[in-house]
Amino acid sequence: MKIGVSICLVALPVFTGYALSPGSEIKAACGGRARVVWCQDAGDGTDAGAQGNSLRLMGLDTEDGRGERAILPDLSNYARPMLTSDGNKIIFSNRHERKIYAVSFDGSALKEIASGFALALRHDPLTGTDWVYAGTVVNQPDSVIINIRRFRLDKPDVSEPVWSKTPLNIDNFQLSADGLHASGLFPWPACGIAALPDREWTKYGDGCWPSLAPDNSLLFWIFDGAHRNLTMFQVKTGERWVLSINTAPGIDGFEVYHPRWGNHPLYMVMTGPYKMGTGSNRIRGGGKEVEIYLGKFAVDFKKIERWIRVTHNQSADFFPDLWVATPDESTARQRKTAEPEVLALPVERGLEGKKKASTDAWPGSFEGLVFLWQNRSKANAFTDPVSGLSHECRAEARGRARYGRHFEMAPSGGAFIAAGGAGELIKACAASGQLGVEALITPMKSVVKISSEPTPSALADFPSAGGDLKNLKLNRSGPPPWSGTQPVPPKSRLSGGRDEGGSGGWVRETQQKDFLLPIIGYAAESGDWNFLLGQQGRQLVFKLKAASGGPDYSIPVGDPAGEKPRHVIISCSTSSVACYLDGELVASQDGVHGGNWESGNIVFGNELRGEYPVNSGNKTGGWKGLIANVALYSRWIGPEEARKKYNAINEYTGAQKQVPALSVKAKLISMPVIPKPESIAPYRRALAVGHYKVEEVLEGACSNTEIMVARWAILDRQVIEAAMRRAGEIFPVNIEPFADHPELEGERLIMDSDRFDLPVYYEIEE
Repeated sequence: MKIGVSICLVALPVFTGYALSPGSEIKAACGGRARVVWCQDAGDGTDAGAQGNSLRLMGLDTEDGRGERAILPDLSNYARPMLTSDGNKIIFSNRHERKIYAVSFDGSALKEIASGFALALRHDPLTGTDWVYAGTVVNQPDSVIINIRRFRLDKPDVSEPVWSKTPLNIDNFQLSADGLHASGLFPWPACGIAALPDREWTKYGDGCWPSLAPDNSLLFWIFDGAHRNLTMFQVKTGERWVLSINTAPGIDGFEVYHPRWGNHPLYMVMTGPYKMGTGSNRIRGGGKEVEIYLGKFAVDFKKIERWIRVTHNQSADFFPDLWVATPDESTARQRKTAEPEVLALPVERGLEGKKKASTDAWPGSFEGLVFLWQNRSKANAFTDPVSGLSHECRAEARGRARYGRHFEMAPSGGAFIAAGGAGELIKACAASGQLGVEALITPMKSVVKISSEPTPSALADFPSAGGDLKNLKLNRSGPPPWSGTQPVPPKSRLSGGRDEGGSGGWVRETQQKDFLLPIIGYAAESGDWNFLLGQQGRQLVFKLKAASGGPDYSIPVGDPAGEKPRHVIISCSTSSVACYLDGELVASQDGVHGGNWESGNIVFGNELRGEYPVNSGNKTGGWKGLIANVALYSRWIGPEEARKKYNAINEYTGAQKQVPALSVKAKLISMPVIPKPESIAPYRRALAVGHYKVEEVLEGACSNTEIMVARWAILDRQVIEAAMRRAGEIFPVNIEPFADHPELEGERLIMDSDRFDLPVYYEIEE
């Protein structure tokens, strides 16, 4: 390993008035000897990802009285340092050399042991073997890693495969005590638990830094996009709760990072506070105030009952790992009695269990399945029953697209583009001459927003609104003057002031009868569809490219009626099409011969385009309903199977909770500065949290006079102009409790206010 020359002295601890030394505090909290290891930035303090060569390898031992010290003081790259099961060795990786090293805790016996990047360590109590879990980094800036294997620490040439089904990110691949499960990013932002070796994985949400308790309890967490909270999952019982970890003395509500379980389930470590910069991703700002913190969970894991600041220095400290030698026996006994006895983890059933349940649970049979996307909370993966190959299905949100409250696709004028699957679909359908399209859709409600002074360009956006819009005069103090329209009461949740596009005014529902708006399709280019399920007014329509090269077939499917979720199946044989709504046949047509497809992309909610501007004046473009439970097949789906699929879906939709409406007029007190999109990478979206004073409640109940409101500020790496509100202005806003929107848990939150005592809401954009 190439070690650079250290150019400055190791930062010495600073006395801050604590009664005990950090080592004594840690020993008292952990009930015995403990060691902590981390890397320290000797540069400007911004290398929170441990990418550079200005790092030192640091450690603290509660028994030697030396406090925090440099184990390897010479500057180099010391990424992801981890302590072995006996606490005597440290395993770390050098990103630049792509090599893994081992060193004794006293700094001696430094040696290269393997190539790659080390993710986790495990001691096998039956054989006494120490295993190093490692992979190959294929994207260094984003820390994407593939082909996870494990090798013996004492004999690195002895190795075996562990995980190859998906790429991973390095933070955090953490193992259960028996080595049968691991937390991970599959990859970012999808957080879940994998069944090892190379079985299945179950998604539990989106976020970062997932971590798995080091026992066999399968207690799991996901770190949220605000970098302040852990969403905890007791996988065995299905219980979940949110635990704040930015309340430690000295953190003061600011962002934290690098959360990681130690080798005992009651203890975790993290870094913070991250104060540098304003409103942006402050993790990138780092800062010399960033220290290592140790937290001790309460026995029920509902709170951190004790925090200890491990380091006190003038350098930024990152990537901590904790080892406890003799955990307190009483807490260990309490922990054991608190564990539920019944195991109900889906991944434990493995592939065989999934095959057994496949005939009852959606999607049913996997025969001919080419693309599967249930919702964002799921892994959206399947194993081909013929080839045995695993398939990961992803859809990228573009433009104004985001996710619904039940993790559905919400195109919202943007689009979702499938990452892969198109080539496989065109090949499989060409071979079979058949196609099956299935989805759960919530039909769109067409809404036209007209500003107080309509411009010709704005009016041109609404050719199907009906009436002579050019002659409209709007009066904000009274009803809009179109014939037969009455004043709209507050409960209609008007959007006034500046709407999502920056204009205000009245809302008028319209039927967009002239345009076929895409819901699901396979497009070679904009307007050129191999097949398309769309909505025209209230009518669903299916279009299919003709094999002869003549005009496309256009088949009316039916009126979905209302705004509740509807299950749709389009089934194409070599010469006919059958259409099902909620398990019932509603339309069919013979003499249909589809084909002559061109390669392209699977698209949801809009035309296929190169760009989807978020501030475009044309807000009516695209379909604005919700999409979930998408399955694309290279085969015909019959009436019995269609009914069975609907019954499986109906169980899912019946359990969805509704959220009471709340509309208020609120004066903006403060809004964080919206950063440049590139500064929040790898996030593509972000919400800004503003501080408001409630002036008037228009609908619902709100007892607070001041509230925090999160609204979208960046979508698809584009700043939303309407989010840049000015303090002192009054806005009518439709809001719902942020806690009732689990789809937002993994999103980036930009928040400058220190009013952590106020309730947080999410602004609903009509």
